[in-house]
Amino acid sequence: MLTSTDILAQSNSPAATQIKFKFKEIADSKDGFTNFDNVLLNDDGLVAFSTSNDASQITGIFTSSGGKIRTIADLQNGQFTNLGDFDLNDNGLVAFAAGNENSSRITGLFTSDGKTTKTVVDLQTLSNSFSDLLSQFPPDRLIATYSFGDNLALSDAGNVLFDAEANFRVYGVNQPVDRLFLSQTDGTLAQVAEATGLIGGGTSRTNTFSNLQINDRGQTLAQIDTKIEFGQSASNTTIVFDGKILAVAGSGPQQPFTERVFSPVLNDAGTAFFARSGTAYGNRTEVDANNIYRFDSGATEPVRVSDQRLDVTSFTVNDRGSILFSGSTANQSGLFLLDQGTITQISDRIAANALINNSGVIVFQPGQLGSESTGIFARVGSVTEQVIAPGESLGGSIVQQVQLRGLNDAGQIAFSVDFTDGTEGIYRADTKIKIRHGKGNALENGADVVLGASRLLPQDLISIAGRNALDLATQPQLVSSQSIF
Repeated sequence: MLTSTDILAQSNSPAATQIKFKFKEIADSKDGFTNFDNVLLNDDGLVAFSTSNDASQITGIFTSSGGKIRTIADLQNGQFTNLGDFDLNDNGLVAFAAGNENSSRITGLFTSDGKTTKTVVDLQTLSNSFSDLLSQFPPDRLIATYSFGDNLALSDAGNVLFDAEANFRVYGVNQPVDRLFLSQTDGTLAQVAEATGLIGGGTSRTNTFSNLQINDRGQTLAQIDTKIEFGQSASNTTIVFDGKILAVAGSGPQQPFTERVFSPVLNDAGTAFFARSGTAYGNRTEVDANNIYRFDSGATEPVRVSDQRLDVTSFTVNDRGSILFSGSTANQSGLFLLDQGTITQISDRIAANALINNSGVIVFQPGQLGSESTGIFARVGSVTEQVIAPGESLGGSIVQQVQLRGLNDAGQIAFSVDFTDGTEGIYRADTKIKIRHGKGNALENGADVVLGASRLLPQDLISIAGRNALDLATQPQLVSSQSIF
């Protein structure tokens, strides 16, 4: 089966595919911004970003497509006293965590499009979502407190996935209960998962939710890390897909080997991926190196995506199931594309910061060698072009350092820049992919086709190359598995 990258690479073109870039300034120091923090890019080219002070406190959240800058939330206007995590969807809506009292805690989750701000959940609503547990404790001895977690995710439908904790203190012992919630359109909260803890009496069991994700189908994915202290230490990680345990692994002083699962990823086709590693013991040789697993339709359990023994440090996927990973195979290391069972080396250097879109366009930033700052590269088919690098001129200033921030299905790339003059900026590179076709191609002989500005999907590439339609991803269903609560 041909992939979108195969189609571009085999487009019957005697001249190489070319990738050109047009840079759009999103925001910079001239706009009064310093210390750009998190940066997000949606499929319409809208960029959401936050700024911070020298103490790494988020001071504002903003959006822009390169023209007007909209304020989502700002500490200067007095509405909020502190800001936390945020997410951007393809409809231009931003969900964010914020506090509106004189303390450092988050007191609610909100959404805004830059014009209207709405409350998704506040501390009162949150406490009501734990009220079913109150009967388990003596009311005259109970002190209950509630708090939001550090992460959230926003769907295109406007649902917010977040974690929160209720801490019940009785007789000097803390009983924390962590829950994962999904906000509903009617204002209620649906519980997705739960993990309980215990602190006191020389024993500690704590849980942390991370890697929260929600796809276009409304399916959810999260990672729960549990640490246990009872004189000796133990830990385990649980990956939860739609409230069901997808994978679990842990380590402890009494275990003959150590195993872990990490880096869960959920795509919009409804397929969940994660990496698993471990130390060989007895006949458990299948986990003596990192590998990637997927959970797809018709499966009874997650399966390895490759028969090769891999050593994976990080990876990402697109909706077709193409996997871009950093690490090593049997005889080489670097950045690789794993597609339809075939592994192709993209770069001979590890690139933990690497992205792939649904058209098969790859953008990556190789890791530094010593003190050397690296640039950003884009790859289409078999052609790799440098997007931007230190030493180049951008907007009249010299680039000192760049950081890849995002890639969308239109082939647009978000990145941040530190200039040699001390200023900073956020930019978007709009890609134009030029394919020169020779004789015998389905297109007019010698014609140039420029792709960019609009979303480039696999079926568009197929039409251009004159080939049959791809067998796109099936629609997997979640198999029955043990509930986490």
